[in-house]
Amino acid sequence: MFGVTSATGPLLAVAAAAKYAPQWILGSVGGDATTLRALGVPAAVLNGAQGASFLPSPGDTSDEYVKLFQDVNTRYNNNVAFDNNVLVGMNTAMLTVQALRAAGKNLTRRGLIRAVQTKGAKFASAGLAPLNWSSTSQVGYNGYWFGQYDATGNMKPLAGGVVVYTTDNGTGAVSKSNFKRPSMPSRGLPTNS
Repeated sequence: MFGVTSATGPLLAVAAAAKYAPQWILGSVGGDATTLRALGVPAAVLNGAQGASFLPSPGDTSDEYVKLFQDVNTRYNNNVAFDNNVLVGMNTAMLTVQALRAAGKNLTRRGLIRAVQTKGAKFASAGLAPLNWSSTSQVGYNGYWFGQYDATGNMKPLAGGVVVYTTDNGTGAVSKSNFKRPSMPSRGLPTNS
């Protein structure tokens, strides 16, 4: 099922009610476990479904970005469960800070776009795939790893661990990514240096 979560949710709920349980393969947007649960889909329905992500699993405490974001969430988001939506939000905030800093003090829309196009591909990010931001591409993350959801809605890598696959935006071959993401900035505060 490759669709937005608002379409995936009812599909999974109706299929579960009908006891129809194929091997679900969900797109990255349509497989957002938090939103699916908010739409009434029990997390157990996702158990065994496969999906794709460009970010690490929110349950992967060995990942330096996840660990820092979990610590921030515990400290500042009283009683908010750390899930994929919180991870995406914190990662987006980190990217936004870098974009604003790269745009400079005299902020304009044009300057912000130029900063993202010329420097965005090098921004620190939790993403396990490269950011394809340039004057000719605004595709965002260019790759995915594949995993399987457990009964709690967390996605774990398929056998062999996290392997990111990427391609170009045309007809290029799909290949294993050799991308090495930037290290977590000191204390999680990007400096754009």
